[in-house]
Amino acid sequence: MVKLHHGTITVHSIEGEGTSFIIQFPLGKKHLPPQQVKENLLVDTSDKIKNLFEKESLDILLQNVIIDKSDDEKEPETITKKLEFLDNTASKILIVDDNADMRGYLYRILSPYFNVSVAVNGKDALKKMHYILPDLVLSDIMMPVMDGKKMLNKIKE
Repeated sequence: MVKLHHGTITVHSIEGEGTSFIIQFPLGKKHLPPQQVKENLLVDTSDKIKNLFEKESLDILLQNVIIDKSDDEKEPETITKKLEFLDNTASKILIVDDNADMRGYLYRILSPYFNVSVAVNGKDALKKMHYILPDLVLSDIMMPVMDGKKMLNKIKE
């Protein structure tokens, strides 16, 4: 996205303090090739509102199906059956974050384009990876039970 819009992205990180990602995009559209600019698109806002409510409902459903149950209560085949309707593309992303708002936000952004699953910590993610097999793991680093660094080390092993 940054390259497409002729922007820049920089990262500043200090271990133990945090990381900042700075993304800058040029204003306007003069920097874009004419074939990438579409003028005067009519948008049916009723469809957008409908999709927003559908996404919110789906997020609540996923939290009830996947997140709120303990790991011992979940059977991989049961979750897989309940997630079959999400398979809108072949690419699978596993979001790992202990913050429910962040999980929901990332899910809503990515789910129109990818098959997205969620986990609440590194331990939960590793269990789900046995039957989800994601193409990408998007993880928080600081989480309870198993943090993102330990989870990534286990994945590498």
